[in-house]
Amino acid sequence: MFQTPKDSFKGWAECSPLQLENGEYTTTEKGTLEELFQVLFPGSEIILEPSGGWDGLELKCPKWKGSGEEWVVSRRVICYDKLKWAVFSFQPSKSPGMDGIMPIMLQQGFELLVGKLLMSLRAILALGYIPMRWRHIRVVFVPKPGKPLSQAKSLRPSSLMSFIFKTLEKLLDRHIRDCLVFDRLLAATSNLGFSTFGYAYDIVIIVQGKFAHTVREIIQEALNVVVKWAVKEGLIISPHKTAIVPFTNRRKTEGLGPLILHGKGLKMLDEVKYLGVIFDSKLNWNQHLLKIIRKAQTTFAVVTTHMWEKMGS
Repeated sequence: MFQTPKDSFKGWAECSPLQLENGEYTTTEKGTLEELFQVLFPGSEIILEPSGGWDGLELKCPKWKGSGEEWVVSRRVICYDKLKWAVFSFQPSKSPGMDGIMPIMLQQGFELLVGKLLMSLRAILALGYIPMRWRHIRVVFVPKPGKPLSQAKSLRPSSLMSFIFKTLEKLLDRHIRDCLVFDRLLAATSNLGFSTFGYAYDIVIIVQGKFAHTVREIIQEALNVVVKWAVKEGLIISPHKTAIVPFTNRRKTEGLGPLILHGKGLKMLDEVKYLGVIFDSKLNWNQHLLKIIRKAQTTFAVVTTHMWEKMGS
């Protein structure tokens, strides 16, 4: 959910219209911004700032103090050594979030702030509540070199969020990696008729078979197993970021769908990008090679321009 001030759509007059999925183009600045959020932040919801401002907004939050186990976990995830590692892992002069706090401020005053930081971050984790101020994030859309600006995917979102919030994110990321939760998933799916691979936060499930309906049943069972595992580990598998690609030479793929994840149907795609490599349904690598060629051409053009500028000066 993105909290959007009333005047946030101002200043977009010079922004090029974006092409929608149906082939049409956005006609307003607001429509352009909404398309960016829907494509680059799938599942997000845009809400306008209330008349009384965010500070006066009354939120319906569960009033509970967190169980003893949750406080124990928060102390295990957030301790002095891990907190110091997270704070000093940032480049000192990184651009701040909406609160104006730069990493160098936390680093220079770490010994004075560490007590308050430990208490605050542990409470946030144990209570499951993120302060409203930390939910205000400035997003800058940076064009990708050589990409058409009429496509939302040609822009790379850069989210400038509170570095205190980023510190908590780093601590949780480290905890998840240290616990090796994906290893438990691989063990749980080792003998169920499909192959599971994991890298960082990406999961790949491979199912082989001759008959489409049989493959569909196995894939659906695999999705169900992964969802149950995720719930047990306190994780969420996003349907918006889940891709189904049939690797086959058949022209028709009838019988492979529908596939359901968290009550939502998954789309069949012709290609998917995994670990920087584009896998197309025919496995001929054309799309990946075109991507590499375009990237090389863009780099060559930039280098050539700089060479001529240097020679001309």
